Formats: sequence, structure tokens, C-alpha cells
Amino acid sequence: MHRTPVTGTVTDSDGVPLPGASVVVEGTSSGVTTDFDGTIKINVSQGETLIVSFVGYLDQIINVMQCN
Repeated sequence: MHRTPVTGTVTDSDGVPLPGASVVVEGTSSGVTTDFDGTIKINVSQGETLIVSFVGYLDQIINVMQCN
């Protein structure tokens, strides 16, 4: 399956970056941790699901709908 690099920033509800947040492809051991500015770069395939977690926050689920 074709994997595409995806970049983004993990923030709280006020837009404050969350350094050290975990972003994992569901069902795999593939994942990354956000840097000091809350940014990530991860390779994903269309149809995969990302799970974003950070201590003290509810996990967020992101479905990868389209990779260009």
C-alpha cells in the first residue's frame, strides 16, 4: 500500500502546541512523538486511523481519508 508523509501540529482547544504528544497508526507499532512546537511528520496510507494521545487529555481519533 502506498504511504504518504503527513505533517501537522497537535494543539489543545486554545491552540497551544502539545510537545510530547503521541501519534500512532491504529493497530500498528508505527508512531511518532510531537516535537517542542507540537509538530509531527508520519507516513500513512489512505484508510488508516491515527490515534493522538497526551497525558491529561482524551485521545483523538483521525481517519485518513485522502492521501495526495
